[in-house]
Amino acid sequence: MIPIVYIINKDQVTNSLIKRLLNSVNIQAIEFLTPDELLKNLPVESPSCFLIDFFLETMNGIEVMKKIKQTGDYRPCIFMSSRDDTGLIIKAMNMGASGFIKRPFNHIEAIDLIQKTIEKNRQTQFYVKSAMTYQKRLSTLSRREMEIFIKLTDGYSAKKIGDILNISFRTVENHRIKIYEKLKISKATELIRQATIHSTLKACQLI
Repeated sequence: MIPIVYIINKDQVTNSLIKRLLNSVNIQAIEFLTPDELLKNLPVESPSCFLIDFFLETMNGIEVMKKIKQTGDYRPCIFMSSRDDTGLIIKAMNMGASGFIKRPFNHIEAIDLIQKTIEKNRQTQFYVKSAMTYQKRLSTLSRREMEIFIKLTDGYSAKKIGDILNISFRTVENHRIKIYEKLKISKATELIRQATIHSTLKACQLI
């Protein structure tokens, strides 16, 4: 599958330059002149990344990244600008941005960052999709089931969980069966593996 960069930028001259640059290394580029135009077309295909101008008319680039993630789309975002706003760059990176490109572009550095970001998306997209499905299933657990789920992922036995929560072993087992059904898993090792992947991706701000 040909990798894609989704450009969110009002300057069509800059967009044409980016397209030519990316086409030279067999990366397709699709432009959106406004954030709303992009948001109406989500979700988009992978492997891909977003290339977002920091200073858009209706909302800034960080707000666009937030909106993208709110739709459940966690593809990586790279920001670009003709201005070096250190505070904004740091804020974006802390929120999970994959990098920053200053205009006018250093072509080699820009292509290198984009290629590495797309390859990262290619390698992680299966795990991200799996974690997103897992997260939706987690949201179906009741408060008591979530309490027991947390203890199970910490490695506690059903008897120990019963002692901690002051409920019977049988009650814990009944809840455990329901938790497994809701999460569509069949054994404790699978539960811990899924929880570990989910936590890792969350810590890396990939979900």
